[in-house]
Amino acid sequence: MSIIENCFSKGNVIGGGTIGGFVGQNSSNSLIKNSYSRGNVSGVSNNVGGLVGRNTSSIQYCYSTGIAFSSNGNYGGILGSNEEGTGSITNSFWDKTTSGLSLGCGYSSGMTFDATGKTTAELKNEITFTSAGWDFVGETVNGLEDIWKITTNLNNGYPCFFWQVNTVGINDIERNIAFNIYPNPAWNEVVISLINNDNQPICLSVYNIMGREVKTEIIKQESSSINVSDLDSGIYFFMLRTKDWTKSQKLIIQR
Repeated sequence: MSIIENCFSKGNVIGGGTIGGFVGQNSSNSLIKNSYSRGNVSGVSNNVGGLVGRNTSSIQYCYSTGIAFSSNGNYGGILGSNEEGTGSITNSFWDKTTSGLSLGCGYSSGMTFDATGKTTAELKNEITFTSAGWDFVGETVNGLEDIWKITTNLNNGYPCFFWQVNTVGINDIERNIAFNIYPNPAWNEVVISLINNDNQPICLSVYNIMGREVKTEIIKQESSSINVSDLDSGIYFFMLRTKDWTKSQKLIIQR
């Protein structure tokens, strides 16, 4: 039996099918436990999930926060599919606010699907997790290992591991920025509304569903208009980044 435990992923994933923000496929009597994913996932085929693409084994005490989307198949906030009667996910969550998805699993014929969509505020509240049996620092009802903690200056206020500290690369500089794209779906122009407390130059990169960069600009103002009339109808990912952080959102262009 293979086990992945006490691990996390923050990278964005773009690919074909059976892809997840954390693991593409969990199978063969494997276990994923006490882990999380914060990246966005985009695929062009079946089984795309915020945490795992295709699950036929066991997942426990996990969460995901990113966008998950497939242009031609099953996709869900935490799993793309939960299959074959043996797939089981328990005591887990996905962020239905940041992912934009009320559906946690695109297709489920598995043994157990016990994952719940919560708002961002709920996923930054320790009681959401301790009520589901998660072992947090300072409580003893759910165990004495002290696996998880929530602190405002780490992981953007989401749960992280007791051993995570405020170091460059995985710290929460990202909490200093927020942005919104509208209208969405868009036609010929979009507006990026930006709160940039870091006052750093920001690079905007636009990627199509295949992961190819199709546009790049430098954003400095709090509100910037971006011409998208040169882009075909479809799904795109707008990624903002500086030397310290990266954030992204999905945009649909319809004509």
